[in-house]
Amino acid sequence: MLSFLVACGLVVRAIARLGADGSLRKWLARGRTVYVNLGTYLKADPTEAAEMAEAFRHVLDEAAILWKLGRKAGVREKIERDSFEGPWEKALDPLRSEVEEGRVRITDWLEVEAKSILESGGVICSVNYGGANSFYEALCAGVPQVLLPPWSDCYYFGNRVEMLGSIGRWAISRRNRAGSNRSIYQKNGVLARGQNITAKTHEDPEETEEEAEADDDNLPGPGNGVNGIVR
Repeated sequence: MLSFLVACGLVVRAIARLGADGSLRKWLARGRTVYVNLGTYLKADPTEAAEMAEAFRHVLDEAAILWKLGRKAGVREKIERDSFEGPWEKALDPLRSEVEEGRVRITDWLEVEAKSILESGGVICSVNYGGANSFYEALCAGVPQVLLPPWSDCYYFGNRVEMLGSIGRWAISRRNRAGSNRSIYQKNGVLARGQNITAKTHEDPEETEEEAEADDDNLPGPGNGVNGIVR
């Protein structure tokens, strides 16, 4: 091997705790949250968003939902951030009352790092598209995941999560034709495992700000938390 090349495993950079968005931090502190983020480039039209919204209704008895929704603009449509009008209003109707109650938060964009959300202590399931960063960040945070892979390398991580078993599920794999609905909410599935794994990974979510700052000065390196999940 060339002397200037270094072979390594996964690279997940350490980051500070969730703090840039105070309202989001307080909302997540209530615990038991499903975090939905399908990346920057995978976008949904109103029909697809409506199908996901209907699926998430089955989760609401178990957890709250934080949904970063990438939206596909229609012909001559200009999407304004966090403004869900026109066809989008109807698409999100299945979750309207829960949004008003504060049990569901839907946004076009999150200012904070995804990893800081996953490490907040309240997330019990990550619904992601199976990108490398999404997969490894959930893995390192000790959060079970449901994968909805759309292309390319995402299918590799779909196979990976199925092979490892206890860390999550490939929602729409050939062996799981039931789709994302059942994979997300089934009683003995990802959410049930999420509560146990998250409890072990985040033993003290009620720590003080002084303790959190002290922890930030000694952030763990990449890979911590993985062994406890796959064993």
